[in-house]
Amino acid sequence: MQLRNKLTSIVLWSVISAAFIGPGTLATATSAGSQFGFQLIWPLVFSTIACLVIQEMSARVTISSGKPLGKLIVDLYSRQWIAYIIGLMVITGCLAYQAGNILGAVSGVSLVFAIDKQWVILALGIIIYLLISANSFEGLLKWLGYLVALMGIVFLFMAFSTDFSTDEVMHSFIPAIPEGSSWLVIGLIGTTIVPYNIFLGSGIGEGRSINDMRFGLTISVVLGGIISISILIIATNMEGNVSFLDLANYLGSTWGQWAYYLMGFGLFAAGITSSITSPVAASLIAKSIYSGRKYKSIIYTRIWQIILVCGLVFGLLEVQPIPIIVAAQAFNGLLLPVLVSTLFLIANSNKLIAKSYLNSSLTNLLSLLIIDVVTVVGFRGLHGAVVKIWPSLMLTSVQVLFVGQGIALVLVAYLIVKLRKLKSQ
Repeated sequence: MQLRNKLTSIVLWSVISAAFIGPGTLATATSAGSQFGFQLIWPLVFSTIACLVIQEMSARVTISSGKPLGKLIVDLYSRQWIAYIIGLMVITGCLAYQAGNILGAVSGVSLVFAIDKQWVILALGIIIYLLISANSFEGLLKWLGYLVALMGIVFLFMAFSTDFSTDEVMHSFIPAIPEGSSWLVIGLIGTTIVPYNIFLGSGIGEGRSINDMRFGLTISVVLGGIISISILIIATNMEGNVSFLDLANYLGSTWGQWAYYLMGFGLFAAGITSSITSPVAASLIAKSIYSGRKYKSIIYTRIWQIILVCGLVFGLLEVQPIPIIVAAQAFNGLLLPVLVSTLFLIANSNKLIAKSYLNSSLTNLLSLLIIDVVTVVGFRGLHGAVVKIWPSLMLTSVQVLFVGQGIALVLVAYLIVKLRKLKSQ
């Protein structure tokens, strides 16, 4: 029974990997591998560790308090409107990228079958709708976990079929930023640590035991990091900025048609898992923030339906919702450091969670380091969104890093002061 519980926990928590391994992660890891070889494996290692630390905190505070993260945010700030703003920002991000998730899954299908893209989008929409509307949260999580496991096997197999030096891979764990790679470094971190995953982890944590959560979460997040690294390794045999089709053609010509099909399945799995987790996470966020009980189930249903329908419409029209994406980039640039900082304060407040569940000194140290990095990443996302509207505000890479790091140091100093106050209470 103990072994069964642990295996079930791994499957359930694999939804976190399903959420961050989407078409965006595949595209960024592919570009990193094809342009810089093994040199950018270290950002994936860092972001995997950071994701694990953040997700463990999110689940732990919910398990300890019995409250979802949205309600804990309200309790921390004693202001419902702050939670509403944070929730709206995260939900906007889910809406903005849903079309990309669906089109990523469609691209995977198109690599294998010559079917009209619009019919594939409609079919995927129906499948996603039926899966989410089945009202079996546990069943949905398990299904996603199995799909992530299959996706992991596919990419791991292709990675180990690639010629590479183990010593070169191990050496790439040492942080270094090759010339021209700064945006990719930030992108690799940004696609792994995503705001809606923090709420998703809180939702999955409800009713779980702390030990099973930590075991399942650790295995699943590490597996997700390994999958991302595998994608990067696969792309190292190519040069330049390559597309999914380029990579699939290369795999097919090198190892045979079966490898081409495996790449199609991997892309499909990445797209459809993200297409499911994004609307579900948005619904969990809305449900956790809304304080009234009467309409919680209606809010949950309507939010995921809106996210799904909007993604399908944009996908069918083959139109990227540029204004929404720009807004989401700006929101996420502001939101990620704020959300992680808020989670940090909750995890150190003995008024909100039991003392035995408070952050350890090591967790606090890691959290502050992560907050520093995500603040720099967030400023880069905010700067990129603002420049699309006002090109005259363009800064150089060095200037972006300098300003972002300055903001990060101020935020970390503020959190250290708050932490001392919390410890003295």
